[in-house]
Amino acid sequence: MRRLFWILAMACVAPALLAQSGLLASDSSPRSISVTGEALQYVVPDQAVVRLGIEAFDASLEEAVRASDARAARLVRAVRQLGVEERGIQADHAEVEIVYPKDGVAAGIAGYRVRKAYAITLKDLARLDAVVAAALKAGVNHLEGYELQTTELRRHRDEARRGAISAAREKAEALAREVNCSIGPPRTIGEGYYGWFGTRGYSHGWGSMGFGQNAMTQNVTTASESAEPNATTPLGQIGVRAQVSVTFDLLPKGPAPKG
Repeated sequence: MRRLFWILAMACVAPALLAQSGLLASDSSPRSISVTGEALQYVVPDQAVVRLGIEAFDASLEEAVRASDARAARLVRAVRQLGVEERGIQADHAEVEIVYPKDGVAAGIAGYRVRKAYAITLKDLARLDAVVAAALKAGVNHLEGYELQTTELRRHRDEARRGAISAAREKAEALAREVNCSIGPPRTIGEGYYGWFGTRGYSHGWGSMGFGQNAMTQNVTTASESAEPNATTPLGQIGVRAQVSVTFDLLPKGPAPKG
């Protein structure tokens, strides 16, 4: 009888001990703080890509192609005369559209519309206006826009990423101070949004590529490669943005020292 009572007593105590141990384990689980950091690196562009279009229409497909080719040849000659390298002149895309009369397909074919798009890469940004003017005189009838670029995008991206990490740490430290804590080593680091903006465009026609992005957000660390914070080229600057997410250990601060 006494042995049975002891077994029953242990059966009642064991669940309580397990629950208590589980509670202690839950209380001792590590605390963390998760934040995001962003940085924006302003960069002076060192090249531009101009996108141009040629469109020709004729009742004869052969004549439409011939007219398009003639304009394209004049375009290449005009741009080459301004010092643009041959490898900097690229055909972007070409297409042929069958045009039907207003009466519909049953009325036959009215003609053919031939379109060609070109991308001109300029290493000398000062020649941008001259290239556009020469292209229009050569027969270009679609001016789709231009895109500012940097040939050192990777370096600027790395700098923006370092700035984003620094911004994340500063944010975590500030938040931890508000609850009388400090941060410990990082647990996880993830890279979020990455992009660049600062392009310009004239139109969004049939050849437009929808260049760049011009979105701005708040609470970002900014930096510029120029000695003057507001210095710009005649075309302006471009921005390289990076975003990271970091989870740090959240540590309680020790008691204040006596005396």
